[in-house]
Amino acid sequence: MRISSRGRLAVAVMIDFALHQRHWPISLKVLSRRHRVSLSLLEPIAADLRRHSLVEATRGPGGGYGLSRAATNISVADIVFAIDGSMDANPARPTGRTQPAPHCATHDLWDGLRQNVVDFLQSESLHKLASTQRPWGFPATAEPLHKEPPPAPAAVAVNAPNSVFDLARFHA
Repeated sequence: MRISSRGRLAVAVMIDFALHQRHWPISLKVLSRRHRVSLSLLEPIAADLRRHSLVEATRGPGGGYGLSRAATNISVADIVFAIDGSMDANPARPTGRTQPAPHCATHDLWDGLRQNVVDFLQSESLHKLASTQRPWGFPATAEPLHKEPPPAPAAVAVNAPNSVFDLARFHA
C-alpha cells in the first residue's frame, strides 16, 4: 500500500489542469517549468492519465493536455490508481515459502487500513482540491510569472585600460 512520487506528481498536475481549465490545452513544457520537474518524467504520467481517460490530448502547435471531464467527476483515487495501479495490502511471502500462510494474523488489520485509505481517496474530488489551492495564490496563468529585471546601474567613467595592449600605454 504505497503512493509513489509519480502518483503524487500526477495529483499535482491534475490540480494544475483543474485550475487552468480556461487556458487548456496546457503543454507538458509549461507543466515542466511550473512544477520544476523534467519533461521526461511528465510524459509517461500524461500517457497513463490519457490511457485512463482522465485527460485529453491535442496535437500540433499549441497542443497539450486538459481534463477530459469535469473536475467534480474525478476523484483522487482515479488519479492515483491510473498511475500506481490498485492498492494491495497483501503481505509479501517470507523467503523460502512457496504457499501463502492460510491466514495472516494481521491481514484483517491491513486490509481495513487499505480500505479506509481507498475510501478517503475516493471521497476527495479534484474540484475540491483545486478550490483549496486558489486562496494560496497558485498562479492561474498559462506561463510562469516573470519578475521585472533590476534597473541597470548608472555608468561611471573609469580611467583604466580597455585591453592588454592598452595596458602598456596606460599611465595612471
